[in-house]
Amino acid sequence: MKSMNLRLNLMKWACVVLALAAVACDDDKKKTLPGGETTEGERTRTFFSNDYASGWKYFSFKKGNFIETPAKPNESLDWDVAFNRYYVKTNSGTSGKGKGGCIDSEETGFDAVTVDKNAAFTVDDSLSIMTTMGKNGKDSYNPEIECEGSNSWAWYKYMEGVWYYNHHVFIFRSADGQNCAKVIFDTYKDQMGNSGHITFRYIYDGEQDADIEQPKEPEQPEEPAPAGVTKDTVVSNYMSGHRWHYYSFAKGELVDMTDEEAAESLEWDIAFDRNYIRTNSGEGCKGNGGALDMNKTEFDDVPNLPTSGYEKDKTATIQNSPMSSQKEIETAINPAFVCHEVEGTWFYVAGMGGGYEYNNNVFGILCADGTTKAKLIMRSYGSSQIIFEFVYPAR
Repeated sequence: MKSMNLRLNLMKWACVVLALAAVACDDDKKKTLPGGETTEGERTRTFFSNDYASGWKYFSFKKGNFIETPAKPNESLDWDVAFNRYYVKTNSGTSGKGKGGCIDSEETGFDAVTVDKNAAFTVDDSLSIMTTMGKNGKDSYNPEIECEGSNSWAWYKYMEGVWYYNHHVFIFRSADGQNCAKVIFDTYKDQMGNSGHITFRYIYDGEQDADIEQPKEPEQPEEPAPAGVTKDTVVSNYMSGHRWHYYSFAKGELVDMTDEEAAESLEWDIAFDRNYIRTNSGEGCKGNGGALDMNKTEFDDVPNLPTSGYEKDKTATIQNSPMSSQKEIETAINPAFVCHEVEGTWFYVAGMGGGYEYNNNVFGILCADGTTKAKLIMRSYGSSQIIFEFVYPAR
């Protein structure tokens, strides 16, 4: 009898063990997100910020949205993080009385990161901040976030014409210190390449309001050039130092040649070196070309180009590649192209926000033969690509 009871008890315990194992297996099958969530908690937010003077935008992870700027942000617990372009502040340290902060996980996927609200978070400090191109001020934000030597998640290298990003998962602690959010900053540009359009994704491990619908950016198909107009692209940056890219309007393409060969050639009409332009004219060139700013912005507004008045190239000092020990060099540029009062240029970077100032006027180009003409509009520059349109031959 005792032996039977023992067997029954062992069977009961075996059932209990099997039941617990089954529960454990079911738990293992659940998609557990780092931070303790067991549901798909990822949200996406897109907003606009491209000017330091426009101020900080304050965000609450619990509300899942931006809030109205507090009257005294450093005394408010209604916000967790704030954004100004590619800079981020948390409700901590010199920025606020909260218990926030930031940790760079150095991972690039949410699933690889486990959060701990009691970890050692970096709090905000008073730091140097880029306000406009070439000018710095003081502001309070978080030093944990770094990109290319700047305390920011994105950084634009003017001399390269390239945006760099830190796509790590950043862990932010809420203002009350009770919850955490994992954040990945995706981009500082929209589909058309316009700066200041910031998109980030996040997962919050606390209670939060219902998600809000984000406006979808409409697809922007590339507009074809009008009839009779040729659209082209030339890649040019400072990564390999100063280099002219020689272009023939008759061929509608680049002509591969050295500067020495170009000086003796009539096979090219215009040359590009990022924001600088020259023509096949002036001292040291075989051509009889030139350029003239027509002070109009549409081809149709310039039905006929003049026969004279075209400016010849001249020698000027320009900035060389930052990778070169020779910071300035002398070269030929065409003074008809002027942007931001700099001769020989057609665009200027107006600030570290990446805002470009362009001279999009119609230019009359006298080709190398001194007779044939072309109408030219320099359109845009981004990701090392020069985009321009021209009409050839032009009356």
